[in-house]
Amino acid sequence: DHGGAALREIARILPSGNPLVVLTGSPLDLQRILSSDIGFKNFFLTRVEFPDPSPEQVARMFMGKMTEKGLIAGDGVTVEYLAELIATNTDEDWRLERNGRVSELLVYAVRSELRRRINFDDQASKMSVSPIKLMSGGSARMPAFAPEEVFVTVEDIQNAVVNGL
Repeated sequence: DHGGAALREIARILPSGNPLVVLTGSPLDLQRILSSDIGFKNFFLTRVEFPDPSPEQVARMFMGKMTEKGLIAGDGVTVEYLAELIATNTDEDWRLERNGRVSELLVYAVRSELRRRINFDDQASKMSVSPIKLMSGGSARMPAFAPEEVFVTVEDIQNAVVNGL
């Protein structure tokens, strides 16, 4: 851990110029650093604290990231549904440690679920008749042309929360 050495170096350079320094971290850790004997407090004029996102805010971030990835929310995939799912299936302390990154973790987990479904590795997609399955002739191979729209279902998200978070 080079954190202490890095902080001492920043403290050494601060008086000699006009550098822009941004410190990020948990409020408790930052308060500990700023009040340490290194002498940081006088050099940081502005302090901006962002509150931890609520499950609804995480759900909104997820929906935005999902759209950025070209995924389409299927029937029932709403901010309200996602917020409830996140609130009931994750621990508040776990969410606080990960902050807004929970939405990225959920996107990653959903994409893994979609890969499983597209590759027909799970029982649910083996029993269902999806456009991808029809395009591939029912085999375990990927279709020659990926569909233009990939819908994320409630089941995909539930599996992602259970299997991937």
